[in-house]
Amino acid sequence: MIAVSVVVSSAYYLRKFLLKIALEIWIYVGYAIGLFVAFNAPIAGIIYVIEKLIKNKCKNYFKVMILSIFAIIIVVFLLNNHSAIYPIKNINKISFEHFQYFIFLAIISSILSFTLLSICRYYYKKIILIKSYKWHFIPIILGLIVAIIGVYLGIYSVGGGIRTTNQVIANPEMFSYKEFVGRYLSTIFTYITASAGGLVAPSIAMGAVFGSIFGSFFENMPILTFVIVGMTAFLSPILNVPITSAIVIVESTKIDYSNFLILIIISSISFFLNIILQKIYSKIRAKLFKPTTN
Repeated sequence: MIAVSVVVSSAYYLRKFLLKIALEIWIYVGYAIGLFVAFNAPIAGIIYVIEKLIKNKCKNYFKVMILSIFAIIIVVFLLNNHSAIYPIKNINKISFEHFQYFIFLAIISSILSFTLLSICRYYYKKIILIKSYKWHFIPIILGLIVAIIGVYLGIYSVGGGIRTTNQVIANPEMFSYKEFVGRYLSTIFTYITASAGGLVAPSIAMGAVFGSIFGSFFENMPILTFVIVGMTAFLSPILNVPITSAIVIVESTKIDYSNFLILIIISSISFFLNIILQKIYSKIRAKLFKPTTN
């Protein structure tokens, strides 16, 4: 949102000095820059725009791609930052040997992500319809609940999620279901009141925590592989672009690109299962709340 706002506002104020370009194009450029800066993932920024263009069937794809690539090259040069957001040094190759466990983790993560999104969207729509002064009590009350969650379920249950993810990577054995449940609830409460927190980075944190918990049940298997898979599987339905989700995790962790294949498979499983769950949920809602006629 910040990147899109900056790019669109700059394009508006500089419109006299720029070529005549549709507002939609600058929004896509903002997408690319924002995702790149957030996760230090330039390739993911480009792929994200491509997936968005395909999904939205945008006709200005050529201008969008040229400007997005050009903008990312400039930002890469200006930032000159090659450090990982989530530095992982102990993983070289994620093996297909235990792929069946990764699929199971992806399925559970997809279901949890779907439930999270459904709750967030449902209650957000309900809350924004409130027009009276009573609305002001909602963020106050939910803010106090989030504070209580942080006190009783730990500091890694609240916040943006980057610190939590890095702590999981550094010491995956220290986390339990409390941190996961706490972050799950705090993400819902902050989202439905339109407060700071978002979904993307918190979803990566939830995936990391859940992956570490899941991996702890398997002896002689590196927990960090489950952490990476969990991060990817949880992010994919939230970001709603499977290829970008896999690349974001690869670039933000700086693991070897040879792991991209297995992560794109995991990301796709989680993504398409989420679509199936959405269709099932829509049919159930349509039957339960089917309008009646006199």
